[in-house]
Amino acid sequence: MAETMILGTVIEKCVDFVFRHTYQELQYFWKFKSNIESVSTSMTRLETTLEQINSRINAAEDNLEEIKSEVTRWVDDVLAMKDIVDKIKEDKGRATHMGCFYNFKCPNLNVRYSLSKKAAAKTIEIADLQVKGEFPLVGYPAPIEQRPFTSPLEVIGFRSRLQVEERVMKALLDDEIPVLAVCGMGGVGKTTMVKKIADQIKKGNHFDEVVMAVVSKNYDPIHVQQQLAEKLRMEFKETTLDARADRLHKKFIDDKKRILLIMDDLWEEMDLGTIGIPSEVDNKGIKLLLTSRSREVCSLMKVQEIIEVGVLIDDEAWDLFMKHANISDDFDVLEGYPKKVALKCQGLPLAIEVIGKTLKDRKELSEWRDALQQLESGQGSHTSKDKYAKVYSSLEWSVNYLESPCRSLLLVCSLFPAACEIQIEDLVRYSKGLQLFTDIEKMAQFRDRVETFCNELKECYLLIACDNHCVKLHDVVRDTCLRIVSKGDNVYMVSHSGLREWPHRDTYESYTAISLTFDDLDEFPSGVMCSSLQLLRLSSHGSKSMKITTSFLQAMEKVRVLNINGCGVQLPLRSLQSSISLRTLNLHNCELVGDLSELLEGLVKLEVLSFFKSTYHGNWPKEIAELTNLKSLDLRFYYGPGNSFPTGILIHLEKLEELYMGFYSDMQLPESYGIIKETGSLSNLNTIEILSCNSDFLAVLVENLDVERLLRFYISPSHEECSPYHFSRTVIVHETKMDKLLEPKMNVLLNKVDDLLNLSGVTGEIKYFCNNTSSCIRAGVFVYLKRLSISGAKYLEELCHGNIPPGSFVRLEQVTLYDVPLLSCLWGPIKPPCLGNLTTLVISGGEMLRSLFLRSSVKCFARLRLIEISSCPKLEALVSCEGQIVEDIVEDKVEFPELEVVDLKDVYSFKTFSSEPDAHMVSLCSTNSNISIFPKLRFLKISGSRHLHVVDVIKNGQNLSSLDISECFSLEECFDFDCWPKEITGGEAAENVFHNLDSLTLFWLPSLRHLWRKLPEGAVAFRNLTSLTISRCESLKQLLTQSMAKMLANLKRLHIKECRELEAIVGLDEASPLGKASASTGEMIFERLEDLELSYLPQLTNFRRMFPEGTVSLQKLSTLKIVGCFGFRYLFTSHMVKTLTSLKSLEIYSCDKMESIIGSEEVDEDATNEVVDGKEEILLPELFQLTLMFLPKFRMLCFQSVDLALPKWDNIFIKHCPKLRRFCAGHLIAPELKRINFTRYKALDMETTRKCLKDCELGIRCISCAIYLPDWTCDHLSEGSSTNMNNEDDTDSS
Repeated sequence: MAETMILGTVIEKCVDFVFRHTYQELQYFWKFKSNIESVSTSMTRLETTLEQINSRINAAEDNLEEIKSEVTRWVDDVLAMKDIVDKIKEDKGRATHMGCFYNFKCPNLNVRYSLSKKAAAKTIEIADLQVKGEFPLVGYPAPIEQRPFTSPLEVIGFRSRLQVEERVMKALLDDEIPVLAVCGMGGVGKTTMVKKIADQIKKGNHFDEVVMAVVSKNYDPIHVQQQLAEKLRMEFKETTLDARADRLHKKFIDDKKRILLIMDDLWEEMDLGTIGIPSEVDNKGIKLLLTSRSREVCSLMKVQEIIEVGVLIDDEAWDLFMKHANISDDFDVLEGYPKKVALKCQGLPLAIEVIGKTLKDRKELSEWRDALQQLESGQGSHTSKDKYAKVYSSLEWSVNYLESPCRSLLLVCSLFPAACEIQIEDLVRYSKGLQLFTDIEKMAQFRDRVETFCNELKECYLLIACDNHCVKLHDVVRDTCLRIVSKGDNVYMVSHSGLREWPHRDTYESYTAISLTFDDLDEFPSGVMCSSLQLLRLSSHGSKSMKITTSFLQAMEKVRVLNINGCGVQLPLRSLQSSISLRTLNLHNCELVGDLSELLEGLVKLEVLSFFKSTYHGNWPKEIAELTNLKSLDLRFYYGPGNSFPTGILIHLEKLEELYMGFYSDMQLPESYGIIKETGSLSNLNTIEILSCNSDFLAVLVENLDVERLLRFYISPSHEECSPYHFSRTVIVHETKMDKLLEPKMNVLLNKVDDLLNLSGVTGEIKYFCNNTSSCIRAGVFVYLKRLSISGAKYLEELCHGNIPPGSFVRLEQVTLYDVPLLSCLWGPIKPPCLGNLTTLVISGGEMLRSLFLRSSVKCFARLRLIEISSCPKLEALVSCEGQIVEDIVEDKVEFPELEVVDLKDVYSFKTFSSEPDAHMVSLCSTNSNISIFPKLRFLKISGSRHLHVVDVIKNGQNLSSLDISECFSLEECFDFDCWPKEITGGEAAENVFHNLDSLTLFWLPSLRHLWRKLPEGAVAFRNLTSLTISRCESLKQLLTQSMAKMLANLKRLHIKECRELEAIVGLDEASPLGKASASTGEMIFERLEDLELSYLPQLTNFRRMFPEGTVSLQKLSTLKIVGCFGFRYLFTSHMVKTLTSLKSLEIYSCDKMESIIGSEEVDEDATNEVVDGKEEILLPELFQLTLMFLPKFRMLCFQSVDLALPKWDNIFIKHCPKLRRFCAGHLIAPELKRINFTRYKALDMETTRKCLKDCELGIRCISCAIYLPDWTCDHLSEGSSTNMNNEDDTDSS
């Protein structure tokens, strides 16, 4: 009975288990639909999270951050999951029905079961991915690569210069010379030379950092500290000089880097400790390079070696002069006068450049004779004691050659400090006050004239163009100007360095202009008599406690221009009340104490009055109304008067042309609106700048101002966007309701904007920026607009809707759109000249955008140079054929003749540049003709496209210099030559395929299998490629074939990283016999390769197997870096290593099987490395640096019993190489080897190492270094080597 019960229980449980299991499995049949819907819904939520993460990734990348690896892995997992879910949904139809008896349809139970079960499992995995996607941060700050110091145009190689450069380079690489200087006169080319050398140093990796700071004549230690901090990627929180110096000092000491510090343009001795630069004793890793005009200054700086830069020799000077004057040696018609003029330049590069440009293209003999006569007569203008008189006379002649007003303007520029960026508006106001141009009166006309003369002076290289509408004088030109105004009737007093008292002179009667900058001054003198003075310019270095009192300015009846900057001013300045000539009064950055009313009394001729960034706590002076000749009024106080600007003042200023106001909060109050209402009565007003205005203020301004009369205006609600002087017609609108922009007068204002229209955060459901079908913002406008920027327009669907009338946007040069999620189209049908001047198009965050241009409108964009698109996930093509008739498509020519840069980032749906039937291919050429779409394309970058299989650039590659493709996961082949037209790959054109391509970068292309294949017979490509970088191409097994590699004759840099299936860098051609290199004429590959890096390539075994035997030549290779190549047991055979005659640096990291650098000729992967006897010598003549890290099996450099000669080897770094006992089996000849670095923090010189280890047994472990030390007591070094060891004591080591 009991047995029956037990049996029954067992049967019951078995039945229950079978039933429950069967029931669970059967559920997959009837829950098929819900499981499919569940996985689809979960995937949709996960895709939303993915979009959010991608947005954060884009923001991080825009901020130059590196993306965390776990984030990229998560994105990859999500994309892989999406593919699986898409496959499930795609297979859903197969589960619905299948053919049965008599054509009945019934469910496919097998497919239904498997899909339902798979969907249920993936739903759980998706939920796990959803949880893992909660990242607090997606990136981290990445280091920014420093730009080159020089541009190609600055580098001119002369024999005399090259000799000096070699001396400087040799001194920089000499550890016994911590400080050196390049010394020479101004304008001789010191700065240009050290910049060129700095670039060479960076390329050679001799220093970890190269940092340059300009000291200049007006030495400011705070400014120098700031320059150093920016170059070292530091940010100061401290404000005092000493605290910043401590931070910099700690940075230099703690970094343990070799740093080259270039301090340019020293005029006096400088205390390096004040800046924070460690002394030689504190840090031997810092090398200091100075430039100065004074040898005495260099000596005071305790420079170990001073290298002088002289002027050019005659032949070099003549070559340079011919270049600038645009003449040739065939100048018989000029009877040799050009060469005589060139000789008068005394070999000074700046003088040669200036005078050559002045006489450029002159063909008349009389002009050259006159030039020579003036240069020769100028020699006697200075004393014989002035050693540079002849040189300065050359530049002086160029200055005197100018027309009188232009010359006067240049001399005015010399009033400013050296290296100062001079606002052109300052020159306008000074020129107006001095009445340099007597034939014009209007401020706008003065501004045009000044800008014209500035352009002429820049063309003569007497002025240097700067950003922000500024100019600058070269130091030597400025010195020349000061020499000119130091004599004669027009004498200037100019000093801007170290003044702490008023300059003493016997008399001041002869001075017509005084420009002084004080470090500090307790008290200005009283009763200074300057009866001839016309311009007075006084500044301080930020000390407003320096007071200008009422008794200072006396007997200055002729003063026309008074400019005071950064001082305290005690009002009134009574002497000005009697001034009958003052026309320009600028009180900038001043603290005004007293009553402005008394200052302004009697200034009846005043035309320019400016209080820019000054502070005044009194009331607005009503006396402004009495300045009836006033033409320019600048009321932009930093902290203004306590009362609101009174009404009834501006209405009296009938001649007022320019009004600048804003900068303080009272201007936003409704009480201040009255002054704007008065502007409507000013018939001459043509310039206005309003800052700190809200939308209501803007409405009042537009309502009362005659907008049509304005020549210039700058309207912005933000102080940060203020342009002090230079502006054209700009409107910046933040957070303004759209209905205010639709008002008729506002339309008139916006239509006159010619520089920048910036609409940010405009509220209201605006769908179209310009609509020709309604009255939104009327079509046919924006005739003058140059720059348009729109951001945060959440409802914007189209920039221009409907047919745009001709003439609209004809001057538009730049369009920038950010965060426009509903934007689906830019322009409707347009015709030239509309948008004919557009050069730049930048779009980010256009989530609905599918294309940029209609094919019928492409001809309007003939001047487009840059396209930059990011975060537009639905963008499929740049040019769309949508809505066009097929016949029209055939006839339309797609061409962007000036386009140079195309940068596409995170365009997941991107398929083609011009939509064609073959949409899987990126085609840069119309399939209906051989006309190139982008004939001038230089830079192409594509990132994040999921639909590319091939990038075909056809004829557009002829001017392409840089190609960067990344994160295109479907890309299988970069270049498809099968579709090339025959005329491109045959005849003469075959020599020019991609002939300008300089850099090719391929990153994270997991499906890439070939760079290119099937290049037509006779075609040659990539002849000038110098840099090739391949990373994370995990399907790539062979980088190049032998014939492909031979084409890369100029390749200098090759970096291959994380290509885990790569078996060979260069393989055999497809038609070659197995195991044999193709027949050749002796031409070798990689003959110019200088830099090679191989990282994490586990399938590679050694150099012998990376290239076909006997084909590779690495004679130019100077830098070799091997990281994580786990299959390597050795690098080279003894035969191959002999070709490395230029190798300077060798670094090997984390190669688990690496036993030696040089193996035997017979060694292979299955053999054991043993010492091989030999009698020959292996020589690496240039190798000076060797790094070996994390090589657990590394035993020695060379297993062959030969002499290993390394004559320049002076630095070795060893870490975690526990089996290293000997450097080589034979003798090591290394006479320069002085130090062995065992860890990052420990350095032992050879003598100390010998002393420490002389009583130790082989293999003893060094506790402080945590590695095994070689047995230095054995005879591994030749006697010649040991006698050249460093014998100095090393206190750290001992």
